[in-house]
Amino acid sequence: MRPTARRAIATISVLVSMIAAPAYGEWRRVDSPNFVVIGDVSARDLRDITIKFEGFRETLGRLLGPHAIAAAVPTVVVVFPTDYAIGPFRPKYQGKPVDVAGLFLPGRDVNHLAIVNDGNAERMRIVFHEYAHLVTSNSGQTLPLWLSEGLAEYYSTFELWTDRRNAIMGGLIDEHIERLHDTVLIPIAELLKLDHSSPLYNEGSRRSVLYAQSWALTHFIILGEPSRVPQLTDYLERVWSGVPTDEAWQKAFGAWNMDRELDQYIRRRSYRAVRYTFSEALGKFDVPANPIPAADVQPYLAELLMILDDHDAAAARLAQAAKQDPANARARVGTARLHRARQSTGDGPELHDLPAPADWYLAYLAGITAAETAHQRQGGPTADDLTTVRRLLAAGRPPSGDLPNAIVRLADLEIRTDAGPSAETVAALERARQHVPGRYEYALLLAQILARKSEYAKARELLAPFFQPHHPANVRISARSLMGRIVELETGGRSGGAAGGSTGSAAGAGPETAGTRPLFRQLQPGEERIEGTLERIECVVSKGITFHLKTSVGAATATAPQLSDVAFITYRADLTGNIQCGPLAKPLAVYLTWRPGADGTKITVAIEFLPAG
Repeated sequence: MRPTARRAIATISVLVSMIAAPAYGEWRRVDSPNFVVIGDVSARDLRDITIKFEGFRETLGRLLGPHAIAAAVPTVVVVFPTDYAIGPFRPKYQGKPVDVAGLFLPGRDVNHLAIVNDGNAERMRIVFHEYAHLVTSNSGQTLPLWLSEGLAEYYSTFELWTDRRNAIMGGLIDEHIERLHDTVLIPIAELLKLDHSSPLYNEGSRRSVLYAQSWALTHFIILGEPSRVPQLTDYLERVWSGVPTDEAWQKAFGAWNMDRELDQYIRRRSYRAVRYTFSEALGKFDVPANPIPAADVQPYLAELLMILDDHDAAAARLAQAAKQDPANARARVGTARLHRARQSTGDGPELHDLPAPADWYLAYLAGITAAETAHQRQGGPTADDLTTVRRLLAAGRPPSGDLPNAIVRLADLEIRTDAGPSAETVAALERARQHVPGRYEYALLLAQILARKSEYAKARELLAPFFQPHHPANVRISARSLMGRIVELETGGRSGGAAGGSTGSAAGAGPETAGTRPLFRQLQPGEERIEGTLERIECVVSKGITFHLKTSVGAATATAPQLSDVAFITYRADLTGNIQCGPLAKPLAVYLTWRPGADGTKITVAIEFLPAG
């Protein structure tokens, strides 16, 4: 099955006979701080599964920090009692259903998980693996492939104790142990360089070795004696600063013969795990599992089918709900969402007269659907559109707080109006961006809004971090393209014009030229600026980063702990590539802004690449 950016589906072979859709029993819903859990299982089982997911999330938060577990969209968990019940929701490959242990379907507006409640721990391990990928992506940093898969496998071993107050992380994965004892390991030097385009990653037999060895290496680094987490952190900082992965590994871990020691670690079969005790609030978690009306069940399941692109099946379920209850609000919202999912042409169902639902999740779905309809409207959103979206999204705020995606949907709509986003929306978008730093599109949208308000310097500073090499290529390209458009707006379409002066009073700034000029970064209290030509970026672990400039009065240097601590801002639309260590192929004119360090050194704050000319 070909992977897509839209969804990640965890699969495992099971013996199942695919037959007609089952009749459903009584469905219930549990709302926890971070999940909406629905299922055709007992109230106790539904609560236990909710605690398991909340416990997993809390454990990852302790390991990775609060930003990693921040939620941009709601996460809905659908619990089926048997393989038979999940049958109609299996993804298809070449027209045939794929046997699955569970589904994890991340989406722009809602994340969905679908599991079978039969006590099989392996099912939950696979779902936890995929959910861990979502969590680690929230950090805003791109992990090397081996570590991304290794951490996901490591976290997938999460096991809740029967007391519901403790859990174990780092347990054995028997299939990996057996696989590693029955094969030749991938050389570490090769493992470090693998990415999603590598042939080995896409070969079935060797891919299983990749997963197994990545897990073993990650387990060794985190829980081996001694733990080598500090070296791992050092390695990642070097990689994110643009150091080649093999060089970063050698400098972080030294002359350590990892191939030999990892092999010995695997052969010893001596692995330890870690126990985590949950917060008191989670230990006492006990909320009602409320019955779901029969007509409401089908729209929930239709939403799952829409994500799987099974639009005909989704339509049949929505029709069934409307037949059971012609006034059913969920069926109405689901029908509007299906119209958008099908990318149907022409006017679709409108939600202007829909009363704000008392259920926050339904109100949220209605709000983002109304926003999507307005976004596609020829001629732009109307005043009624904005009123409807604001009203529904206000009712769609969960008890845990604002959903960043709802804020972004509203901001993306308001930017298409003559008045532009309100100050309240801009402030909320800034909070959303900080809450979920891994969603780079939030920063790009905010930069567009700032540019529209002629706050060019702020917009460029916001985009600058996305030029770093640890961001995916598509992120860097988007940021660079937007930066080019901002420069053109700022200079009246003359992005290659002469450099002008600074908006702050700074010695060394070039003379102001006639005509339009860029708006340079505003100096902050305690900052100073040097004008010169950047010739070389030196990266030394013990010293950090050193920038070497040639100025009108001679050579100058300034330092930084790492590249990601510096705001790189360009006023040129022709710059391509990444900021990397070493000599520049072509020295570039820059403003370097610095502040005094404790030892008298210059600490680099920002580097602005000046327009050519």
